[in-house]
Amino acid sequence: MIYVDPNDTSIQSETFKPGLTAVYVKDIKFPADSDGPFQMVYVSPSFANAKGDNVMLGAVIYKINKDYNPNQ
Repeated sequence: MIYVDPNDTSIQSETFKPGLTAVYVKDIKFPADSDGPFQMVYVSPSFANAKGDNVMLGAVIYKINKDYNPNQ
């Protein structure tokens, strides 16, 4: 994530500062076939099909992976 000034996008920060707006990146950290602590079970089509400069809106639902072992 990065924060930018909506009036001057050359002003950017990796940490929040008053007046800046957050810009999110589409990054699915735990896909459906993940062996991590969570597994994705649903992603809304509006999020999955977002392309280019489109606004991304949607829901992502995860379940707890009961087979996950952090010591492996």
